[in-house]
Amino acid sequence: MNSLSQLSQAELPAAIAASIEQAQSRIAPTWPLDQFIAVNPYWGWSDSSFSEVAKQLWKLANAPLTLQSEYFREQWNSGQFSQRDLKAAIDFSGEQIPVSTLEKALHHNRDLPVAAILITKLADGQRNLSHAMPWQQFVKHQISQHCAAYFDKNQAKWHPDQTITLYESWRQNTSFDWGPLLQMGIKRFERNIQQLPSDAVELIQLVLPQLGLKPEHWSHYLTALLIDVNGWAAWCSYVKWQANLEQQDSDQIVQLLAIRLAWEWVLLEQYPTLRDQLSATWENFDANDASINAQCQIQQLLLHALEHAYQQKLAHDLLQPKSLATATPDVQAVFCIDVRSEVYRRALEAHHPSLETLGFAGFFGLPISYRERGSALVQPQLPGLLAPKYWVSELSSASETITEQTLHDKKRWQNVRQHASSAFTFVETLGLSYGAKLIRSALIKQPHNKAQRDQSQPEPALALYTDSSLREPVGLHEQAQLAKQILIAMGISKRFSKLMLLAGHGAACSNNPHAASLDCGACGGQNGAINVRLLAGLLNNAELRKVLHDEGIEIPAETWFVAALHNTTNDQVQLYNVEQVPASHALALEQLQAALTKASEQSRIERASALGIAPTNTEQAFNLRTMDWAQIRPEWGLANNAAFIVAPRQRSAGLDLQGRAFLHNYAWENDTEFAILELIMTAPMIVTNWINMQYYASSVDPDRYGSGSKILHNVVGERIGVFEGNGGDLRIGLPWQSVHNGDHLMHTPLRLSVMIEAPQTAIDAIIQKHASVKNLVENGWLHLFQINAASNTIYFYNQQRWTLFAEHALPN
Repeated sequence: MNSLSQLSQAELPAAIAASIEQAQSRIAPTWPLDQFIAVNPYWGWSDSSFSEVAKQLWKLANAPLTLQSEYFREQWNSGQFSQRDLKAAIDFSGEQIPVSTLEKALHHNRDLPVAAILITKLADGQRNLSHAMPWQQFVKHQISQHCAAYFDKNQAKWHPDQTITLYESWRQNTSFDWGPLLQMGIKRFERNIQQLPSDAVELIQLVLPQLGLKPEHWSHYLTALLIDVNGWAAWCSYVKWQANLEQQDSDQIVQLLAIRLAWEWVLLEQYPTLRDQLSATWENFDANDASINAQCQIQQLLLHALEHAYQQKLAHDLLQPKSLATATPDVQAVFCIDVRSEVYRRALEAHHPSLETLGFAGFFGLPISYRERGSALVQPQLPGLLAPKYWVSELSSASETITEQTLHDKKRWQNVRQHASSAFTFVETLGLSYGAKLIRSALIKQPHNKAQRDQSQPEPALALYTDSSLREPVGLHEQAQLAKQILIAMGISKRFSKLMLLAGHGAACSNNPHAASLDCGACGGQNGAINVRLLAGLLNNAELRKVLHDEGIEIPAETWFVAALHNTTNDQVQLYNVEQVPASHALALEQLQAALTKASEQSRIERASALGIAPTNTEQAFNLRTMDWAQIRPEWGLANNAAFIVAPRQRSAGLDLQGRAFLHNYAWENDTEFAILELIMTAPMIVTNWINMQYYASSVDPDRYGSGSKILHNVVGERIGVFEGNGGDLRIGLPWQSVHNGDHLMHTPLRLSVMIEAPQTAIDAIIQKHASVKNLVENGWLHLFQINAASNTIYFYNQQRWTLFAEHALPN
């Protein structure tokens, strides 16, 4: 890029706009608490290699992309990887590094150079921080408090003016803020704020060229500013993401960037000598590259060695001789690909003589949002990557209809409780009655499951609509086309058992702002009950089956679909509408229920030790976890996830994968044009990468990409997110208690290993066709393997070619 002196005034706006775009593209979104889905926080960096991003994040924010040598030394000492794995990591990297160098690095922690590249950090060098609050802390807190008030739609009754932009709202309110003067001793603050341009882009265009930075550093500098308020930047990115799904746009992240840059400018007015320091710092931005590169390279090779050890064992297990599928089983049970389902599926297969389990995306291919009857609230039941095509609600029932007057009365009562003037009068008047409720709830434990209803009453039928107002039902033929697509993608369009179980999943816990993180990510952070109930209803519809018959899919008359919900906290499985199951299926249903009971107990016993639970009376112990208000670890969620296996179930059946593998059924022989494989690699593979990298980042860089301690959480805006304590940045990612047991990490931070049983040419074509997939694979954000059933070998995709990774002789 040209130097600033070489840029004309006409070229400046375009250069600045490009820098803004580059900076905002680096920030991944974070979803609200009630829809808390896993997100890869490095998603905006995926167009660059893992190794390059490691260097950039350290230089911009002192953000680590791997754990330090101490962690790898612990893994080495416990035998988790060996010298063979170190050599393999070096070989795959193509680097010329002696194995002895890595062994020495295991025993020495090297500190990387830390540079102050923002004015807030430089200004702190001008203050006695033993007696004064750091500018970094103050600025972050001030911006965060304003954003919390501005974006709040549900919690407080007073907000800043939300009809104007975020930046202008901040500018107006901050000009009356006495905090900078009284707390920080900054002079002429009000005047400086009022002199700022009223438009966010104009502010950036004014300030950026005057900081003494080269234009080639502008995007890096703006990125560093956004990372400094990463939580709110992620929220603004979410607002933009949602707008894009609706074919619109949002510039909230640009507004936030302007606020953060305005603080830099205000501080530069207070400390004018910092301009030269900032310029000199950025002049030397690349000076420490050699030291940073060397240390990052070492850490990444150690990471790859640890990953290689896991991959070797997994590959060996997957290549063991397998028994082929025989006759159609009495029961086929379809579960979500979630790693928690792996434990339960293995147990269920062990306790039923004629049952086959399958893995499929937990939203069951239904692009829907759900609107409860009588409510205006719409909740997504599909991955955050997608926009809903249909809306679902219960068919109306006179006995259950909620009148508009009832809803209106509830809203008025809520307004009374939340009004500012009620802060004292409401508590003084009704506080004792709420105290009694708290005591009753604390002493009388009731199982908590937001998906569970009175099982003595049948679940109401669900209807599918084309509009959120629920006025236009989806026609029968369109429903049939949707069902056809799902059955084909599921791999069961030609093979149906007498009883078909469709099992969604959800969790159960109390007093947990991050409860949605334990639910089904593919269902938008909700449980999967709505999806499986809807799909079972569609597939049991005789009229719809007739249309499917005309489309070439024959569901036998004796086949019956049963919807179920797997509670991943206590491993209980609830079956829906069993009273509707035909009498001819009574024995099959009874056998299934007995197997489910045994599988639940086996799964709880397997999970018990990791939660400190004795393997006796596990049902009661796990049920209590769902009701305990003080329980900070109701379950381990998807901690320790490490692999995504795309293959027939026979490939992994009988293997103890320790709840670490996502399992997706796929038979490439039935996928003539590889459309299903393309769907898997562009949707579930990306979703599993997001899950994997959220757990990875929350473990490797918890201060930036984790949400801190649950004990200190305060909910922001009822659903936006949490503060740790009463301020600071908005915290994103997983709580520390979701990945750490108080003694050590429960999640081993490895990049996802994807094992696909399909021809290499088909996989190659999909990689080249989709940039998002190519970025993940070729830039090292996951590891890709191909299983070749004919030769019983596994190949590793490395540096754009396939390399033999493992083989096992086939029996004669």
